[in-house]
Amino acid sequence: MWRYGMIVLILLVKISHQQDLCSQTILENIAHMIDARLSELDIRMNHISSTLNEVVVKQEKMSNHLEDKLPQLLELIGEKILYHLEEKLPYLLEENLKDHMEVKLSNHLEENLFDIDASIQDAIAKQDSSNQDLSHLQDNQSAYLDEHFSVVNKTLSQLESALERVKDDVAIIKNVTEKIELEAITFEENQNITSVLTRKECPESDGFFWSAGGNQCMKAFLDSGRSWADGKSLCKSQGLALAEPHDAVALQKYLVERYGGGKYYWVGGRKSGSTFKWRRGGGELLSTSPLWWTDYPMTGNYHCLVLGVAAHNFAKNQRRPYWNADCSRTNGHYLVCEVYNE
Repeated sequence: MWRYGMIVLILLVKISHQQDLCSQTILENIAHMIDARLSELDIRMNHISSTLNEVVVKQEKMSNHLEDKLPQLLELIGEKILYHLEEKLPYLLEENLKDHMEVKLSNHLEENLFDIDASIQDAIAKQDSSNQDLSHLQDNQSAYLDEHFSVVNKTLSQLESALERVKDDVAIIKNVTEKIELEAITFEENQNITSVLTRKECPESDGFFWSAGGNQCMKAFLDSGRSWADGKSLCKSQGLALAEPHDAVALQKYLVERYGGGKYYWVGGRKSGSTFKWRRGGGELLSTSPLWWTDYPMTGNYHCLVLGVAAHNFAKNQRRPYWNADCSRTNGHYLVCEVYNE
């Protein structure tokens, strides 16, 4: 019997233990459910708190907006509200003064706010229209200015072209004037010495020739290899002098026709300061003279005068006979002497 009692006791203990386990599980589940509900409540409370904060912020913004608009509203309401208050003062003194005042003031404020908003929209529309008109005006003015500047620039360009043409004409006139002056001086000198030269012999059989106009008896020496000083000495040894031609263009033409091109002849001019001067006659050959070959006179150590009959570019320089060269140069240089009276 005692064995059955032990078995029953063991079964009761197991049953009690299982009941404790079930109770513990149930309690744990209940605790979890409570925690879940509490978490859900916290979330909802946070959401409600956030919503309340937003409402408070909006109310503050609305309050600030109303405070900003209050001076304008008061100015717009002005005497109209005061008159209305005076008219309704007996009624306002009744028991429902506060409620009636709040309702009427709220309605009036709403009406004025609507009018203010409409006025603002109308002002914005007028401003947009003014901006468009101003933009069109600026575009038209810009187009007018562009056209005006184009005309001015075109006129300036025409004036600059005309000025360049005038400068060219002045340069041509200056060159012609210098040439006329030089020819006048040459003519005067020729008149002074013609009577002397015509009494001199100018034997062509000995290589002499008369220059254009028949007033200078000259001789060309075609054995090259002499410097300007050597040429001067040779002329002097023959009782002559380095030529100082009265008509260099005619002399250039004669030398080309008689002896051919590609030759350079020493003549009596030498540099003194910034000009070339004739040693005996005392005349000058200015750097602006039209008798210079293209790109001459050259700067540097080129102090002696040459009458050039070069082969290159002769066609465009056949009326520009003079060069300047180094006085010590000998290669390819000849000389022209003339008869003169001391």
